[in-house]
Parts: sequence; C-alpha cells; structure tokens
Amino acid sequence: MLRNLALILAVLLIPTLVSADDIKLKSGEVIKDCKVLKKGPTVWKIELLNGRKRTIKAAEVVEYIEKSTPADEFDAKLKALGKNDLAGMVALGRWGLEKGIKKKAKKLIAKVLRKDKNNKEAHELLGHELCDDGKWRYGKKLAKYKEAKRAEELAALGWVKVKGEWYDPHSARCVRAGMVKGKDGKWYSKKALAEIRKGRFFFEGVWYDEADRAKIKEGFRKVKGKWKALADLDAKHRDPKTPWVLESEHFVLESSLKYKTLRDYLDQFEKDYAALTELCGDAPAMPDRDSKIHMFVVKDNPTYRGKVGAFQGDDRSQYYSSSHGAYYAPKRDAILGYYHTKEYTFQWLQQALAQAFLYRVSRDRPASKMFDLIGSYIEGFFDGKYHPVNSIAWNALRNWTPPAPRKVVEEYQVDAQGLNAVDNEARFGHLGFVFHYLVSKYPKIVKRQVRLYLMGRGGESQLFDACEKAAGNDMAEDFKKAAAEFYRKYQQPHFGS
Repeated sequence: MLRNLALILAVLLIPTLVSADDIKLKSGEVIKDCKVLKKGPTVWKIELLNGRKRTIKAAEVVEYIEKSTPADEFDAKLKALGKNDLAGMVALGRWGLEKGIKKKAKKLIAKVLRKDKNNKEAHELLGHELCDDGKWRYGKKLAKYKEAKRAEELAALGWVKVKGEWYDPHSARCVRAGMVKGKDGKWYSKKALAEIRKGRFFFEGVWYDEADRAKIKEGFRKVKGKWKALADLDAKHRDPKTPWVLESEHFVLESSLKYKTLRDYLDQFEKDYAALTELCGDAPAMPDRDSKIHMFVVKDNPTYRGKVGAFQGDDRSQYYSSSHGAYYAPKRDAILGYYHTKEYTFQWLQQALAQAFLYRVSRDRPASKMFDLIGSYIEGFFDGKYHPVNSIAWNALRNWTPPAPRKVVEEYQVDAQGLNAVDNEARFGHLGFVFHYLVSKYPKIVKRQVRLYLMGRGGESQLFDACEKAAGNDMAEDFKKAAAEFYRKYQQPHFGS
C-alpha cells in the first residue's frame, strides 16, 4: 500500500518537460492551454484542452504564446506508470478530470475498468451508478433503469401515467377530466378557474362578485340574476315539488327541509370530505356539477321507501337502506336518505357520504369490514374531527367496555348482504372508535394501509398486522387506556359523570 502511494505521488510530481500554447485572436478570444498541431499559411490546426480539434484562420491570430499544457503533463505522468498500476491510473485519471483533460482521463479510467470491472472509484469517476441489482450503469441505460424503478415505485403507490407524466390518483383523474391546477394547488375546471381569475367566488351553485358577500350575509340569494330573500325562498322550497337544490364544492343536496338544516349539513359534509381526502390520500375528480356527490333527503320514512326503487344499489347498499336512514346507491351514483332528527339524519348521511367517496376512489368494490371501519369513523366526525357529539354515537359508546381492537372487528359478523348483528348502530359506533384509535396512534401506517386497500391490496387484517408490528404487542392495554381517556375528555360534557 505504501509503495503504491509513493508511486502515485511520484507520478503526480513529475516536472513538465513539453510546451503548450495560448492563442489570442482578433475577436478578443483567448484560447488557453491548447496544442498547435499544424501551422499553415492560411489556417492553424489546434487541439483544445478537452481533446477536441479546432481550425482557426492564421490571419485571426494576434498573439501566440508557447507554454506547458496540462495535457502534456498528463502524457508525461502516464509514461511513468507501470502497466498494472491501476491505483496510479485512477489517481491520474482523477487529476486529469480536475484539470479539464476529460478525453484522455476518461480513456485511462476506462482502461482500468477493462482490467478491474468492479473498481468502485473508477466507476464513480466516470459518473456510473451502482444500481439495486448490483450492476453499474450510466447514460441512457442508467436513465432507463431509473425510470423503470420510478415507474414501479409510483405504480405501487397508485400513481398513474397520463400524457407522459406521472400523477397521484386524484390528479390523474383531474387531468383526464380536463381540469387544471390553480395557484392554490387545487384542481379546477377551466370555467371555474376563469371565474376565480375574475375575482369571483362560488356559493350554492352560483358565481358571485366579491361585492355580493354583504348581500348574501344579509339573507339574500341570486336566482336567475335577481336577488331573492332567503325567507321567501325557504318557504317556496319547503314544497317537495320544488325542493332546495344546494351545491357546494363537492356536493349537490336536494331536499325540502329547512334551509338552515341543509346549510349546516353541507358545511359539515365538506369537512368530512377533507378528512376522507387526508385519510385516503386520494379524492374523486369533480369538474362539473354532474360529477359531484348528489344527495336526496326526503321528509319522512314513507316517502323514503317510495323512492328506493329509483335508487337501486348492490347488496351492501340494500343492507344500509334498511339498517340506516340513508345509503349510497352505486348504480345511481347518488345518496338517498330521510329526515328523522337532525343528528340522526346527519350521522346516516355521513356514513353514506363515506361509502360514495370510497366507491369512487377504489379500484374494486370496497371490502366489507374495512369499508365499515372507515365509514363508521367518518360517522363519528363533527366539525372536521372525530368527536361524536350526537346521542346515537354516545349511546353506542358510553357503556361499552372495549376489548382489543382486532377482537371488535372479528366479532363484527358480515354476510353477503352486509352486517348481520344485533344493535348494529352500536356496532358502527364501536368500529368508528377502533379506527379513531388506530389513526391517532399510527397515522402513517393507517394511511399507507388505506391507500393499499383502495388499490385492492389489503384490508382490515393487513391494517392490524402493520399496527401490531409497530406496537410490538396486541395493543389491547393501549387501546383501553385510549378509550378511558377519550371518555373522560368527551363523555362527561355530554352525559355527566
């Protein structure tokens, strides 16, 4: 080793014995460290420092200075090296690259690799990269390999290539729908973005000027270009023949219920939608009104039952239509529900909202238990976070002694038509809390497993396996502690001690 190091140092310290040139042209350009190969009466042929050849007109030469060049030094040092001194060749190659003698240096380093194909330092000097499969690659082959690996990794995350570019699932849907991204990072239809650029804002299906905000706050709405009092509109739309049709960013809600009730629902649903988007890392594309989630809420159960025939669903939605007062019908791509009390109906619609969202972003028909874990979690949301404040949720949770989280799901029996258990609404409350615990304890793991689930590559078993691996145990004790803390935080304000 010491002998090789001494030899390398000796090579690099060899004095310069040959001459090189600087040439100044009339244009003001100075060609430094070149070598004149031929001086003709009309043209000169020279070799540049990087090894390239160049021809210049003799009449253009203003000054010619002979001096030593790094290329000549390189040649002299190379002659001093032994034929098998690979370490010396690599060192000289590095020196040559640093001095800009790229052609000679790379040729020498390539010679090293012909003798030692796994020489790490030589590969790195040439810009080669060691790939996952143990092979060194560079140039087009390296770019092709990296692109293939990137495609593999992105595809595993559900990304899709559209028009030659990779997009996350939501963005891919938006691009295909002809939507464009605004400065805020959100996707909009071209029409909506044009309105926003005019300084206008969207509210309940109508584009308004900024100056209209005060009028809206005073209780007026614009209908076919004319301002109408909200109280008058509310009276008109209480008639089931002329119901309210209120549109928000992601929903279209049709109902003859009071305006304030519907407005409260829409505000909460948008927060639920944001929670689902955060959880799933995905969302449907909604370029226009028809593509939004449509909800039809009728005034009572008899009317609801009369409408069911027009909202045909699959086996699961048929189950929800009888166990809940609302359900999502995939064939109609819409939600049907009826009014019982404000909080009951709100919770039913939340479950249906989650169903509609999951059906739209899943590659396959959503699996039963994971489907209900997420739906029940959203069913317990209020004001943008999991915080069941309505009595239906608390009646399910207040006297519940929680077993291990996995046990709750294992006891949750599901048949071909959906849930088959007594006190099913209580079960939904239990499942929602299980999922809340997992999200609060293992957020990154849960989000990854939800993403895989939506891609058809897992379900509740894989979710619990991943969380238990992170916990190092069955999570039973932690789960019970979390339940006790949750009850102390929320139960007492609602029900007392």
